[in-house]
Amino acid sequence: MLKLARFFKPYLVLILSILALLLIQAMCDLALPDYMSRIVNNGIQQSGIVDVAPEVLRESEMDKILLFMSADDANKVKDSYDLLDKSALNADDYAALSEKYPALEKERLYQRNTEDRDTVDALNVVMSRAMLAVAGIESMDPAELMQMMQQQGWCTRAGHDAGAGERRRFRHTQNAPAGKA
Repeated sequence: MLKLARFFKPYLVLILSILALLLIQAMCDLALPDYMSRIVNNGIQQSGIVDVAPEVLRESEMDKILLFMSADDANKVKDSYDLLDKSALNADDYAALSEKYPALEKERLYQRNTEDRDTVDALNVVMSRAMLAVAGIESMDPAELMQMMQQQGWCTRAGHDAGAGERRRFRHTQNAPAGKA
């Protein structure tokens, strides 16, 4: 083996560069599945949305979300967001932020103030439940929502009966002459 080493000596740089390139190729081949899974998971399935906790959201939406959180979770969320208000910002900050977030001209916004991965992951868990509840309620038919609230004992309006109109209409069609329903 030592006798062969003297023949390899002039080509040592080329041999080391070949080994380095093979190592780089192997690392790239092993990283490719991870890149593809990120493209599919975040890029296609989630439409490019990586985190549940939005970078910016309207004050009205934040108020809705906070309704469905415990006091501790709500405090964590409030600590992780800064309120952007037209009157509280100086002219330069307002100009830059209103260009980036045009809704700031009409209403107050909350902007996430942390990029710490652990904090954002905790916000994702807390906010996902609350955002799911808000979306579910907003997508419900008002009559169904009132019925659900009554069944759960959440309805605070005394004597209100969400299904009364339906029952009245049903009785009216039952008592109507044939062909007049």
